[in-house]
Amino acid sequence: LCTPTRPQGVVQPHFYGQEGRFNCLVMELLGKSLEDRMKTVGHFDVQTTVLVAEQLLNRIEYLHSKAIVHRDIKPENFMFGRNERISHLYVIDFGLSKRYWTTKHSQCRTKLSLTGTARYASINAHNGLEQSRRDDLEAIGHMLFYFIRGALPWSGLPAKTQEEKYRKISEIGR
Repeated sequence: LCTPTRPQGVVQPHFYGQEGRFNCLVMELLGKSLEDRMKTVGHFDVQTTVLVAEQLLNRIEYLHSKAIVHRDIKPENFMFGRNERISHLYVIDFGLSKRYWTTKHSQCRTKLSLTGTARYASINAHNGLEQSRRDDLEAIGHMLFYFIRGALPWSGLPAKTQEEKYRKISEIGR
């Protein structure tokens, strides 16, 4: 009997269920996030960014093959492994993830509030459209620019309210 192997970059769950009134998940211990690494080095060189990009795209391709859209792509949600897996990236935090296919493709909804992290969100997400696979990929593109430049054009925008900040990000991203 052949047991399915866990794909690289997907954590090993040890326990999931309810503890009292709380849902919980216990998984393997991981290392630092991509954001932790960025804070240490400031930016990545092109070669490192390409190596990271390959793993990011493989992880998201796997999720999409399982009919799941992550919807919160950001450097904090990709962690390095530990020990012999220190060069492997893992995707985490599926709290905002959503199935885009069950027996048919989900309908595209409009006039939605932003889901995910504004800094990496796609233009369509800022414009209130239902997020799909393309939005995960656009968010990865934003991350790659961030890795090479050390900042995004809309990083550190002055804004008095969250709405103003989101509007300014959306304007610059167009």
